[in-house]
Amino acid sequence: MNHYNINLVHYIIIWLSYMLNLKSHDNISNLKEFYDQYINNGKEYIKAINGVSDYNSYKDLIDQKKYLMNFGTKDMSKFYDAFKLLCEMYTEFDATTPTNKNYLDCAKKIVTKYKELNEDSSITENNSCSQIFYTLLNDYYDLKINLHSSSSSIVCKLIPVLSIFSAISIFWGISYKYSLFEFRKRVQKQYLREKLKK
Repeated sequence: MNHYNINLVHYIIIWLSYMLNLKSHDNISNLKEFYDQYINNGKEYIKAINGVSDYNSYKDLIDQKKYLMNFGTKDMSKFYDAFKLLCEMYTEFDATTPTNKNYLDCAKKIVTKYKELNEDSSITENNSCSQIFYTLLNDYYDLKINLHSSSSSIVCKLIPVLSIFSAISIFWGISYKYSLFEFRKRVQKQYLREKLKK
């Protein structure tokens, strides 16, 4: 399996945890509950993905790292800032001016964030969390090397980032659908309460 494709799951999980942590969801306290409720039975996640041979669908890709689903959304969302900074670092890089201030600021912030994460015992003592931490760290070093390499092309640099954002947009759709479902459910409950009062 392609190294970048499987790491994509880590980034999906980080982003999804962050999104679930932003809002309290009635029956969802960890990613496994979200997976069981929306992804496992979702028809749109078992469709074949054109041009990809390493896995059959997004569900198949996520199933490769399903053990990461057992953590609470709060634990996994700790990685979101580092992930966001990694994306910012990538977008701020300009090959013509590699000493771009915004790029260098992002790099400094990432180093600070990684030190903070490395000192968090809930991450370093947890094998799965530390695996995500090291994925972020390795991707940071790979990104630094690739961005400064004069032989790497823009297209090669864009493919992993675009893959991440396309997968994130799919999970954004799930989150949006879930929010609408919860809104309708609350409206129905309120309507029933008012009807019972009359």
